[in-house]
Amino acid sequence: MYTKDDLLSHDFFKDFIQKNEISEALDEQTGIINKNTFKKLVNYEIANNKKFAMSYLEIDSFKSIIESYGDDIATKVINDISKNLSIFFHDKGLVARLDGEKFGIIIYDLIEYNDIHTTFQELMHNGKVLRKNVHCGIYSPYVTATAGVATYPNDASTFEEIEDKVLKTLYRGKIKGRNCFIIWVYEKHKDIVINPLYKETFDVKVKKLFQMFESKVLYSVSGDDIPYVFNYVRDDINVEYLLYIDKDFKVYDSTTTEVLGKIKNIDDKFTNDELIIDYKNDTKNVSEELYYIFDDLGIQSSYLLRMESNENFYGYFLLASKRVARIWDPKEKIMLFLLSKLYSRYLNEHKIVGIKKFSVKVKGM
Repeated sequence: MYTKDDLLSHDFFKDFIQKNEISEALDEQTGIINKNTFKKLVNYEIANNKKFAMSYLEIDSFKSIIESYGDDIATKVINDISKNLSIFFHDKGLVARLDGEKFGIIIYDLIEYNDIHTTFQELMHNGKVLRKNVHCGIYSPYVTATAGVATYPNDASTFEEIEDKVLKTLYRGKIKGRNCFIIWVYEKHKDIVINPLYKETFDVKVKKLFQMFESKVLYSVSGDDIPYVFNYVRDDINVEYLLYIDKDFKVYDSTTTEVLGKIKNIDDKFTNDELIIDYKNDTKNVSEELYYIFDDLGIQSSYLLRMESNENFYGYFLLASKRVARIWDPKEKIMLFLLSKLYSRYLNEHKIVGIKKFSVKVKGM
């Protein structure tokens, strides 16, 4: 992808070529810069006090692309994004492949917020790099990405400092719903702490969810009436609200047990027991009562799942986000599906209607 001439226009590579072959700086699959070289490049520019923005960009739900289409198509997606990222930033900076679906970008002389915002707006919206179908023969997966951005020297003085801020803004973009970019602003982002759940593997999360329902021992959360299991799922999926609609169509905030209102039957709006609403205004086509609940809470998009067990209807779960057109990851849907099945069984066993206080203690937690 990058040629020798492309790289030798940068001072770092003029020094690099004295001791190394250019091929040693490149990712073998994509032909863009590799992870080790990217870190050396950024440290070189810091040592020479060169102004730049640094970004980490990660393809959204890449594992689901692998699972849906296979490794060959996933490889073609990586190659397509690599090629078009390098073209987009050709006159602005350099692009590296870090790990799997994650990319590093250094953009020279770009340190002002408005200029960074304009650049990433174009990246996200021009339809040439992201938010597009990548055509791979008979398959055309739709690809989006999330990016975090920080600058040198405005935001940091070392590689470790700028990477910390980039990782936090990338994390912020993911918990906002992905398919977006976040630029480091001290006042907004200084208190970001990356949730430990974010680093847990999916199989550990599923195991914990089952353990919570299988436990016979009640678990008290500082005397609160908050159902611990709902908080766990909401925090893991990184949404502002996890709502529950019982079979009488009464709407609850599942993590506080507060009743938010009552709606009319919405069963006829579902396809295959699920419904995605990307924009709040579209909620009116589903339920006017639900629209006003969303409006009060500031909810913009949602994923609804119908709960049914042994042909008995138990209501709906809603993942609700303040971000418009949030990308709902397949594993998030699986977690909600498992929650719906386990909670349906719990309601059936305990003959409960709606949400009552129930908290659980998990062995080993």
